[in-house]
Amino acid sequence: MPGAAIFGKVAPSDAEMVTLGAKGVAKIRIGTADAMVYIEYDPVDDQLSFERRRSAELRALCTQLDETGSSAFRASLAPAPATTAAKRDKEPDEIRTLAVTYDEHGERYKMWRDVSRAFTQNDFKDWPVEGPRTMGWLAKHFARLALTPTTRLEKHLRDNRYADSDRSVHELRVIAEAFEHAGSYDQLNLSSLASFELLARR
Repeated sequence: MPGAAIFGKVAPSDAEMVTLGAKGVAKIRIGTADAMVYIEYDPVDDQLSFERRRSAELRALCTQLDETGSSAFRASLAPAPATTAAKRDKEPDEIRTLAVTYDEHGERYKMWRDVSRAFTQNDFKDWPVEGPRTMGWLAKHFARLALTPTTRLEKHLRDNRYADSDRSVHELRVIAEAFEHAGSYDQLNLSSLASFELLARR
């Protein structure tokens, strides 16, 4: 490849260059043809020192290049092909989110009863949480009472006369607010998320 022939060499001062900071490209004459090559400013005056420092990291890349200097390089940049199993088990792209809705003011909002109706409980072979799924049931329970996670919690705390100094009150309020924001604002499909399954059980 043209770049290999001038690796570690000083770019001619009269070469056409485009630089950004310490890096750029230069149009350099190599033999009878012009080539666009990558250039890099290096404060070390010793060319050999520069070449030794960079050769290790570039050697693997240079050996991949074929005679055209392009096809193997392009192949190295391409994403690895998906395995047969991965293609077979590919999940829908939007499995973790709900369709986004807005209120009359144009702000992201979904009423809790609509959140609970929109949930889909997807099964995964590698689902990491053991036992029956509870997040979907809990969300529908709130909706059947015509309450949201936060209003249901406040009713529970009032009915059971929790002391404000009780440490669990703060914890439960944080979890309830997380549910409400995740469903009504973020509009996530909570019943298919392992993280929220754990919070629901808590």
